[in-house]
Amino acid sequence: MDTAFFESSDNKLVDSMLFEEKGIFAEGVTSGELKSKLANGNYFLEQGKMIITIEKKNS
Repeated sequence: MDTAFFESSDNKLVDSMLFEEKGIFAEGVTSGELKSKLANGNYFLEQGKMIITIEKKNS
């Protein structure tokens, strides 16, 4: 598990959380899934930037 800090596109700190990361880093492909008790998400590389989408689970 990693600890990560995410910022939204308007540069506001969203949260910190522990998550499980499963990804592909081969043959020019960078993408994967993020899973935690609080949220799930995905990430991928686009035009040299890492794009991360996270959706909080309903509590």
